[in-house]
Amino acid sequence: MTGITNAMVRDAPTFFEIREALRALLTDAFFVAHNARFDYGFIKNEFRRVGEAFTSDALCTVRLSRALYPDADGHGLDAIIRRHRLSGFARHRAMGDVEATAAFVQHATDDHGADAVSAATKSLLKMPSLPAQLESNSIANLPDSPGVYLFYGINDLPIYIGKAKQLRERVRSHFSSDHMSSNDVRLSQELRRIEWQSTAGEFSALLLEAQWVKEKMPLHNIALRKRSKLGFYAISIGDDSVETAPLWFSADEWVAAQQSAEARIFYGPFNDKAAGKRWLADVTKLHRLCEHAVGISKPRGALDPCFARQVGRCLGACVDQETAQQHRERMIAALSGSEMPVWPFVGAVTFEERDEANDRVDLLQFDEWCALAGGVRLPFDVDVFKLIGRMLAKHADDFSGLRRIKV
Repeated sequence: MTGITNAMVRDAPTFFEIREALRALLTDAFFVAHNARFDYGFIKNEFRRVGEAFTSDALCTVRLSRALYPDADGHGLDAIIRRHRLSGFARHRAMGDVEATAAFVQHATDDHGADAVSAATKSLLKMPSLPAQLESNSIANLPDSPGVYLFYGINDLPIYIGKAKQLRERVRSHFSSDHMSSNDVRLSQELRRIEWQSTAGEFSALLLEAQWVKEKMPLHNIALRKRSKLGFYAISIGDDSVETAPLWFSADEWVAAQQSAEARIFYGPFNDKAAGKRWLADVTKLHRLCEHAVGISKPRGALDPCFARQVGRCLGACVDQETAQQHRERMIAALSGSEMPVWPFVGAVTFEERDEANDRVDLLQFDEWCALAGGVRLPFDVDVFKLIGRMLAKHADDFSGLRRIKV
């Protein structure tokens, strides 16, 4: 199609042979090309094939042409050459196309002025205003892969943790002057250095973000912090348990209760016992349940009416106007929808997440809604529980027999 033959490239060096010289040319420079996404992807993939990573800020001159000449018809290289009367290039040859692209940038600079071209370039690159105290290559060294980043402030204290589908683009967005929030301004003032860790995808990044926030307690992360007072509400459902009082469980007690032979329905998790009690009070009032029977209050003796009965909101389980079994059935129906879901697997399961572009695989193990590390079950984490639930919702309902799921 372009007239290039095997004979033309038969004696050409391999990419491995030129990689060091090419990297030297591209270090601390912008990657400029017409349809840059194709060329950048090609170079990035070649580096990956020889086991090396490559990232750079890429400027596409197709987009630059559209920005500077919005009313022009066509922004392909041939159209640009004709429109601006550029000549003397061997089209569809590497150096010829480079020379034509460079000639267009020079022509645009002569036509619009250096300031206008510079402004358009910065806009297309979304160049951030980096904090003065941050090393200049801190963002340039970030990969394009998914992952989690950690900002450190004064005295090397963690101040913010975030996740990203593309690390470099996300971190850079914190310092883009057109979109800086008040929180980004504070981060910019406090930031001293950046750490990061790549992952195979968004699920791995979300999981790592939740773990890091709880471990490192950064100043500006409020969500995802460790909640040590999680609560679960439980009712027994054994054959002879009609009179058994409901119980409240902590997260650790709930994990231990999974090994118990006693049949229970668990509800939650709630941020704390107080939040669970507010939920229970609302359900009790709405469905006219007995406050004694649900565990909100304790009877002082036989046939002691609960407060709800005294104000006409209880159907009378506390005074034998409703049988315990009838109340239990109404109670289970009223609480329906808030149950803690049963772990749908027999034992542990592995989630497999792949990033083909960066040749990375993450294997994440879970059991009974808890993450595993080296085969050891970690403490229950409500954020991990929610992440697993959202991921499972995207897959089939029947997980019986599965030991590995691709996410």
